Amino acid sequence: MALSLITTQDILDAAGDGASVDITASGGWLTRIGEEAEGIVCSETRRNWVSGVATIDANVKREVAVAVASKAAIKVVKYDRTGYFSRDDQQTILDVLDNDYNKAIKFLSELDANSIRTIAE
Repeated sequence: MALSLITTQDILDAAGDGASVDITASGGWLTRIGEEAEGIVCSETRRNWVSGVATIDANVKREVAVAVASKAAIKVVKYDRTGYFSRDDQQTILDVLDNDYNKAIKFLSELDANSIRTIAE
């Protein structure tokens, strides 16, 4: 499969400069965690963003991308701490990603379904 809502570069950008070289060189692994994150976002918001990606409003699409990239980047950051300055540095990045993810999910979950009529249910 392939990513529909983000790119692997979006995941790396969200994870920051400390992301493990093992991960940044592994496109397959990044794609897999990105696909998992897409599924989680669809499940938590109860909307199939992947199948309706072409018809999502640009502003909403940005929030979907933030949610997916943040969720996937959390796994990247947790994978290996050595690229970050300290455990506190790593934890701060995880906290920011978690906050970004939760804000985007809240927005997407509360979104009026009528404003994106092309997304089924």
